[in-house]
Amino acid sequence: MQSEDELKAENELLKLKLELEHGMKGHHSEGLSPAMENQWLNQIYNFEKLYKETPRVKVYEFIGRPDFVPIQSLPENEIAAALEALENAMQAKGVELGCLCEYPAATIYKFITEELFEREMDSIRMEGMMTHFTYEDFHPNHAYDIDRLINDFVTSLLTKKWDEKFDGMSLASQITFNGAQHEQAAMNAIILTFQEAHPSISLDQLAVEEIKFDLENGTGTAKATIAYTLRQHQQKTESVSGSCAFQMVMEYGYWCLTSIEIPGFGKAHE
Repeated sequence: MQSEDELKAENELLKLKLELEHGMKGHHSEGLSPAMENQWLNQIYNFEKLYKETPRVKVYEFIGRPDFVPIQSLPENEIAAALEALENAMQAKGVELGCLCEYPAATIYKFITEELFEREMDSIRMEGMMTHFTYEDFHPNHAYDIDRLINDFVTSLLTKKWDEKFDGMSLASQITFNGAQHEQAAMNAIILTFQEAHPSISLDQLAVEEIKFDLENGTGTAKATIAYTLRQHQQKTESVSGSCAFQMVMEYGYWCLTSIEIPGFGKAHE
């Protein structure tokens, strides 16, 4: 059994090997005992070594080339069972497909057999390791992304302190608000001022009712209804409800807001 000093020396050697062989600098292992840190560093080193030495293969090869019937030859009433069998075969070999939204079984079966099976992946096999793919990474669901953008923005605006770095990513570089154009930094400041003026806000209802987008131009619009309650420093309570309107643009592959109209938001700036 290695002494504590021997483990510390080995840990330093492992850190050096990770840096020299794999370009990994800085290892956040503070608070771990020398034995735990040694186990952790060895796991990282073994994985990086496997990753570097193991060739890439197609997903179909990785999961053992299971038998399947092409979608064109599969009776409609057998598709759901065939999809379940394929997903079970994939999971048994450490591959999983997730979907953010619901789709017909035929859509996912066709995607797996005609697209995912042809995709290359690292052929690393480790106990408990699962390689996860997401359908929307291949076929973006823009209606879902816009709906989530609006829900995330309104939730951040009304129910928690606005984080300029994280929440600010939902804003485009130029935003139309209260009839004027604002830089992203200025819009962040407006949001924070609004929140400071209303220390307690509860979101009672938000329903996104209409989403439109033009992928060719990278633009979109959405309408929603909202109801929320404002509480000011003087304990005054105000219920707000009405229609919202949003415009957005796609920047760097992501939707972000270019125009915001929410009843009651911005009153402190009028």
